[in-house]
Amino acid sequence: MKPKNRRKEKLDTPIYIGSIPIEGTNEEQQELKQQIIEQAAIEKLPLLMKRYGIDKDDYFRLALLLTFKHEPGFQVVQAKLKLKQQDDYGNWGAVIHDTKPTKWPPKKLLRLLDAVKKTRRGVSTDREALKILMQKQEWSRSLKQ
Repeated sequence: MKPKNRRKEKLDTPIYIGSIPIEGTNEEQQELKQQIIEQAAIEKLPLLMKRYGIDKDDYFRLALLLTFKHEPGFQVVQAKLKLKQQDDYGNWGAVIHDTKPTKWPPKKLLRLLDAVKKTRRGVSTDREALKILMQKQEWSRSLKQ
């Protein structure tokens, strides 16, 4: 068993600032504190890049990786997609996010249940049976719903 490293890595330690007695105006003090913080952060950048396996000069990749990790607008989500309906000129539109749930009447749902039971004879799970049924026209999801 690997012993735990009790010493925190420099990258996992916050940048501590306190009230440093600096002579000058409040604005000059704030500017000097900001410079100290930035210098400490710059010293930690190579460690951050090493942690993520990024080349030491590839700051764009680091920014992109952190953006994907922390910004909601860059999150990747698996979603159902469909083609936009055909326009008046016969052109198909772009792929769009499909937000409407499929709604079937109870009779159709009962027919699906029967179809799954019949298909289930040749496979081991309901999920596999549904995958097979989705290939058939009757049970495939229509793009025009």
